[in-house]
Amino acid sequence: MKVMAHVVDLNILAEVRGGTAADVLRQYVQTPDPLGVMDVGVAFYTRPIQKNEEPWINIVLDRVFREDSQLVIKTTVGCDAAVVPLDSIALAVENQTNRTLDGLGLHFVTDDKK
Repeated sequence: MKVMAHVVDLNILAEVRGGTAADVLRQYVQTPDPLGVMDVGVAFYTRPIQKNEEPWINIVLDRVFREDSQLVIKTTVGCDAAVVPLDSIALAVENQTNRTLDGLGLHFVTDDKK
């Protein structure tokens, strides 16, 4: 067998600092008035792949039931196995996820002092 691509599904539970999950999601989508009070989630997908070497990502931001300050970030990242070796998958997923979240104005903080 020849490995053609790596595809990684990752779910991240994140705490929202300085607001709520609803505040974060309202940056991207508003619930139509006729629907009344409702929470939302939002999904972002990369454009169609033009070249096999391009990494791609699907990312979904969703709230956690009954936890106003938490988001679930569901992501699927794919990359060409000829470009990203097996021992570099974690770094490739981290880089692509961070790049996409940065583009959305979201940033991970792992140091509790920040």
